[in-house]
Amino acid sequence: MPKHYYKFEKWEDFLALNEQPLGSGIMVFDSWEPKQFIKVMKNANYWDPEHAAKIDGVLMSEFPEESIISALQTNQIDFAQVSSSAENLEAINALDNIQIDNYLGNGYTFMCFNCVKPKLADVRVRQALMYALDRESFIKAQYGEGLASVGMAPISPSSWAFPDASDLNAYKFDMDKAGKLMDEAGWTMGADGFRYKDGEKFHVNWLVYTDSAWPGTLSGMAADTWKQLGVDLEVELMDFDTVASRTMDAAPADKDFDIYTMGFSLSIDPDPTGALFDDDAYVAGGFNASGYKNADAMALVKAGKTEFDTAKRAVIYKEWAKIMNTEISHTIIAYRSEIWGINNRVKGMDLGTYANWVQCLKNISIE
Repeated sequence: MPKHYYKFEKWEDFLALNEQPLGSGIMVFDSWEPKQFIKVMKNANYWDPEHAAKIDGVLMSEFPEESIISALQTNQIDFAQVSSSAENLEAINALDNIQIDNYLGNGYTFMCFNCVKPKLADVRVRQALMYALDRESFIKAQYGEGLASVGMAPISPSSWAFPDASDLNAYKFDMDKAGKLMDEAGWTMGADGFRYKDGEKFHVNWLVYTDSAWPGTLSGMAADTWKQLGVDLEVELMDFDTVASRTMDAAPADKDFDIYTMGFSLSIDPDPTGALFDDDAYVAGGFNASGYKNADAMALVKAGKTEFDTAKRAVIYKEWAKIMNTEISHTIIAYRSEIWGINNRVKGMDLGTYANWVQCLKNISIE
């Protein structure tokens, strides 16, 4: 990012440049309309002409989820990602004009707890809520067989830094364990079916965005099992931008939530400071909205960033992942497969866990 252009004194000044991006990639920004499209065109001045784009540009259009497969079938769009589900995979498989890329995504869906709130600062409470959430049933209902697995660590299972599953707690659905942990944390069941501590009812609000189906499915299942645990759960429905504004985008004093859920894409390197687990990212615009801090975990993260031997780095990150699996400031809900439909006329788009469509742009051609 060119310093002369992006240098800023106020964060708002930097954000304003999002609508006028400047870079040296193979595509240049042309135009956009919010919630409609973004148009980029071939960079005629690309620094490496031999590997410049073969296509004139890309028009990224906003399509409702329920219309994507139809748009692929009728050649309105050349490629698109659809929600991971057995139903969608079967529907795309039936299209003669479309090829499929189906692979494990380099990311996860997660649940973030506001660990600044006293009731959620207790790790026993966070663990209890996870034991009382049947994620295996959620995955079967939301995605279908073979398209997702229960999340256990904030690293992709495809990564060389992923721990051995036997070293991690899968928090298998167990209402007895959940109840005992809540009892240990001092939240005892009242006559009305809710838990209390020092006269306070255990009430949590969960911010659920409606732009995608899975947060609603998950919170709906929690509304049932958490009620059995004695939790007074309030689900607030809103759009994605509103969830972001009350969580990651807000200043620490203004982070207005108990729980929220989102998806997160990872980079190739397992260093978590670019993701949700950097103490310094508990700021307005930072990804770590939990407020959770752990000196031992951050020491491991720093050690991992300064070690250049991959085998030694793997040991470091595996230890870090085990801490986060126990502490669960952010619970990894699921690792999902990604399903992309690609028109047969598009050549050179070879997608995979560590190769997204932007990285494929140099190789794409249209027949």
